[in-house]
Amino acid sequence: MIADEKILLRQLKEGSHQAFQRLYESYFDLFYGFIFRLTRSHGLTTEVVQIAFSKVWNSHTRIIPEESFKAWLFKIGKNEVINAMKKQWNDPLFVDFLSYCETESMSVEPDDSYDFNQFKADLAVAKRKLTFRQRLVFELYNEQGLSAKEIAEQLQINEQSVYNHLSKALAILRDELRVYGSMLLYLLLLRM
Repeated sequence: MIADEKILLRQLKEGSHQAFQRLYESYFDLFYGFIFRLTRSHGLTTEVVQIAFSKVWNSHTRIIPEESFKAWLFKIGKNEVINAMKKQWNDPLFVDFLSYCETESMSVEPDDSYDFNQFKADLAVAKRKLTFRQRLVFELYNEQGLSAKEIAEQLQINEQSVYNHLSKALAILRDELRVYGSMLLYLLLLRM
């Protein structure tokens, strides 16, 4: 607890930006470290920290200055990490990423060169190189889990066209994302 925390909390409750800034500066490093230990991802940690401090500001009128600000902040952060993880667990690409890590006996550590968030960002950029139809077929197949037959019916094309679009898309993505090596092949070819 910082020396004048209760005073700052009272001021924050009244809407003081300066008090908020002082609390932010006082707790940022400690809070960032706590969240990073939970997420092991700098990108996700930064996002959670921003959301948590935004929630502090947005609910400043409900602050109880006599209670621990640190405990409240860390509880907000922990809940945001849980929410972020729930979203990630529902992402089909993340499920494939975990399967790859398990198959390759990898541990997902902060220093791993296989950062899922970075992979997703790089994949999004690489998908921009695909034609509209290639991207659509790729996303329906790999990300939504539809079969080639279901895609053909949905797009009113034949099954062979689905495989042709998918093959071309995979060739482009393999070239664009070659730094991911075997992980990319595993993720993209998992369902083929």
